[in-house]
Amino acid sequence: MKRLLPIVLVSLVSFPPAFGKANKCTTVLKKPIPQETLDYAKLINANESDIACLSCHFAGNVINGKEVRDIGILTHPTGNKLKCITCHDVNSNNKHFLRKEDPELCLDCHKEKVVVFKGPHGKLGRKCSKCHSVHNAQGGYLSRVVYGEISPMEPPVDGFCLACHDPEGMAEHKVLQSIYNEHPLGVKNPTTKLPGKRISCITCHDSHTYKEKLLRIPVKGNSELCLVCHSDKNLKGSHHNLSTDKGACLACHTPHNPEYKVLWSKKPAKGRTINERMCGSCHNTTNCAEKLHTPVKAGLPLINQMTGHPVKSGETGIVDCVTCHNPHNVK
Repeated sequence: MKRLLPIVLVSLVSFPPAFGKANKCTTVLKKPIPQETLDYAKLINANESDIACLSCHFAGNVINGKEVRDIGILTHPTGNKLKCITCHDVNSNNKHFLRKEDPELCLDCHKEKVVVFKGPHGKLGRKCSKCHSVHNAQGGYLSRVVYGEISPMEPPVDGFCLACHDPEGMAEHKVLQSIYNEHPLGVKNPTTKLPGKRISCITCHDSHTYKEKLLRIPVKGNSELCLVCHSDKNLKGSHHNLSTDKGACLACHTPHNPEYKVLWSKKPAKGRTINERMCGSCHNTTNCAEKLHTPVKAGLPLINQMTGHPVKSGETGIVDCVTCHNPHNVK
């Protein structure tokens, strides 16, 4: 830290003239920089040019008996080009000395995010700060809110989404509340075409868009989004390539609020096994595939009743529909 000090002082005196006009801030340049400032700057990975601001705005600092507001541990990062004075001007009359108001200030850098105001998240109000907190954030992605206990396997961004998409959140009409497992989160992302090393809400959804269900890739017609990861499940040419507005995959499966195991989107039929119940949703005497209803016979590979797939070594299972049939096969 001692080596940093001479560099810091050079950076301070190179501030724009507007900064030097503020009498209280100018006095900072004449005082020794508190060790607390240097420690705090290192903790939040601050730019060296931000030391002048942090000389007052470090955690726990008290001036004239009043604790000075600090920027917290989770804060907007600075770098080679971005500094405190990029967004703040100590001579500004705006709240928090901002050079521009929200969202215009944010959109100077994040121009591509302006489309959020056309979508459902734009209905919250034309302010980025409705969801994000530039300083003193509560979680990843500068979230203003955080959701209870998030599994260590799940990316932190899921807590951001679930803070609202919860029965007690403002998006209670769009919540995950099935008794069956939703699309898994936290597992390895098998593709580079969608963001994240692990599957999270934002792997499939872009919270700033206005398009179909905020999806990164459309599913209408050909289930293109699903096939990015599940390319071996392409139903093109199959009898199960059902024509729906939601896409072929969503005719039988849904990533959220399934009716049954394996993300099943239909009410399961009566049956002894997992696939009898799923296949029976259509393949029964009263539904769309009644002419293709055949009782299951024994003597072929066993099926794991938790996953719906053929058993692996050491697993137990029983005979059901998938013993003989592959519902995703085009043959």
